Amino acid sequence: MPRHIHTRHRYEIPLLNMTFLSHPAKVTKVMAHISAIAKRHRFGGDLTSNLQIASAEAINNISEHGYRGSELGRIGLSVARTPRHINVYLQDFGRPMPAGLLQNVMLPGFGENGGDLPEGGFGLYLIQTVTSAFQYRRRAASNEWTLSFRRY
Repeated sequence: MPRHIHTRHRYEIPLLNMTFLSHPAKVTKVMAHISAIAKRHRFGGDLTSNLQIASAEAINNISEHGYRGSELGRIGLSVARTPRHINVYLQDFGRPMPAGLLQNVMLPGFGENGGDLPEGGFGLYLIQTVTSAFQYRRRAASNEWTLSFRRY
């Protein structure tokens, strides 16, 4: 099981704690668990959508970049709520994020004629856009991600 990644709010209530492989089929099941929690705790449409978008993007970034597409990388996930926030904590042991990547997250360009969509580059922008706070840090051999969402 993933360890608790950050010092948590003293009123934080755990909703989900699991470890899974970075295999696409496993990621789909994890997203189903997150959706079930959102429904059970009545998060509402916007919060549920934002939670799903950011979690899926972060997990995909871990799988694609941290583990370089390996389907055997381990990912720890915890979801918890406070009176005002839903927090998602992710931990992996893949490659670190390149230094400075989070300093100036922007929407990628669309090519000269505006219709050419880039292959990637939307993930961090989407995460930053739909979360109320987003933090990444490297600790020893692990990457730790915190995604926070306002409940109200």
